[in-house]
Amino acid sequence: MSDPLFPGTSPTGLPQAATPFFPGQDVSPKSSRRILTFLLGAASGAIVVGLTWTVFALLPGLTAPPADNFSLKGSLTLTSTSLSGAYSGSECYGTGGYNDISKGAAVTVYGASGQVLAVGSLVSGRQGAGSLSCVFAFTVPEVPVGEKFYQVEVSHRGKVTVQADQARTTGVFVTLGN
Repeated sequence: MSDPLFPGTSPTGLPQAATPFFPGQDVSPKSSRRILTFLLGAASGAIVVGLTWTVFALLPGLTAPPADNFSLKGSLTLTSTSLSGAYSGSECYGTGGYNDISKGAAVTVYGASGQVLAVGSLVSGRQGAGSLSCVFAFTVPEVPVGEKFYQVEVSHRGKVTVQADQARTTGVFVTLGN
């Protein structure tokens, strides 16, 4: 309690500790709890947002895969008069001068400047529409986007150039043989 003649002093005449006061400020313990609750809530929210960001940014597989690669799909059709004996059950394969064309043969994708970008392989050949054709499907995963065109080579048979849009959408379909 303060002396009415000397504000800021106690009845003993000693100065009282001043409490800062701002006009309109409620200094009740109830308002202090509200402020503390608000600050704790804001801090908790910031922690939750930070942890969520960390989980999605650092753990692989939880975010969408980047769109900087695609799978190049296609087929090679081998046509040859020498295919008449190149069937084993429902599978077919190249013979004679085409004996490198079979399941597992390399499919290499090159960039516009000639660098190897990705490698895949032929799957088992299946008889095509004619009795003298054998069709090998392939998928080359993880081909980087961003090239103007791609070059595709099966085994050592030479490169076929395809536009980037065609490579990503319709694929590559080549024919080999006589």
